[in-house]
Amino acid sequence: MLKATQMINTCFQGSNSKYRSDIDGLRALACLAVVFYHAFTESIKGGFTGVDIFFVISGFLISSILYRNLYNTDNPGHVNIVDFYIRRVRRIFPALIAVLVFLLAVGWVVLLPDEYQRLGKHVLGGSTYISNFMLYFESGDYFNVESNLKPLLHLWSLGVEEQFYLIFPIFLWVLYKLRINFLVSLVVFTVISFAVNYYFVKIGNGTYSFYMPWTRFWELSFGSVLAYITMFKSNLTSKLQSTKIANILSILGVVLIVIGYISIPSSPKFPGSRALTPVLGALLVIAAGHEAFINKKILSSKLFIFFGLISYPLYLWHWPLLSLAYICNGQIPDAYIRAICVVLAIFLSILTFYFINKRT
Repeated sequence: MLKATQMINTCFQGSNSKYRSDIDGLRALACLAVVFYHAFTESIKGGFTGVDIFFVISGFLISSILYRNLYNTDNPGHVNIVDFYIRRVRRIFPALIAVLVFLLAVGWVVLLPDEYQRLGKHVLGGSTYISNFMLYFESGDYFNVESNLKPLLHLWSLGVEEQFYLIFPIFLWVLYKLRINFLVSLVVFTVISFAVNYYFVKIGNGTYSFYMPWTRFWELSFGSVLAYITMFKSNLTSKLQSTKIANILSILGVVLIVIGYISIPSSPKFPGSRALTPVLGALLVIAAGHEAFINKKILSSKLFIFFGLISYPLYLWHWPLLSLAYICNGQIPDAYIRAICVVLAIFLSILTFYFINKRT
């Protein structure tokens, strides 16, 4: 999930805007929650909502880049979509391919023929970013115990992000060319997506709402709305990021995120309205700005930034290792085995970051 946000944040650093190290820290907070949820579900039952935080971060950073391109005084209204996609492929695929090749090699040794055949199918889905559709049509409830048998289950989120990236730059370009109000359009886009999500959860089809892109786009577009306000409503942004208000926003945002981690159960009723808790939490933390105490002293600390930087490869590596341990053991492995998997995932993530990501 989530190399997308890393790529855009890197571009952000090279722009005229100031690098937000606290966003790297927020990414770490999200990724570590997902990792510990998968490894030790009993300790953080709502940790899967870290993905929703990633979606908000991604929408915020991507939109900031797109807005800057559209309103560039030297070449206004220009978005090089082909170049945008090429950059994404160059930054996302190397680490993903490394994980997929590893799985195919290990799977050849440890998996049964039918299991390996299913892995091959999921490798195809993951490499083409359609895992979310594939998993849905398998009737694979994300929270079902049988999901432990799918080493590439986690790639559903990358599928949603890439599908968002496929249409969103074009959507913004059309709004710009037709001189349609950006903020109103983004709010309408967000509300419609949220309403569709809520409807399917309400009628008892939460699996559809969990996997489909149009029922998840609202989480990314929430970030897009905030990016627009941040860039073009400077008076409001200045007020929000004044010391007292910024600290309140940041504290409230972290509280909402923690509430999501400890109280949202893994059930077919998610996302629905429950996803608003982590989404609003992430929005408030980002809106608070870098100078808020939590953002500056905690999220911008070296440890949080480090895990933020390796969050994409860590997200890629952790679940396949845990899933293979489950498959080989025939049941949920002992805690110490899961702990070893997490440590190994961190080690492989560091290698991936320094020897693969940095060379692309």
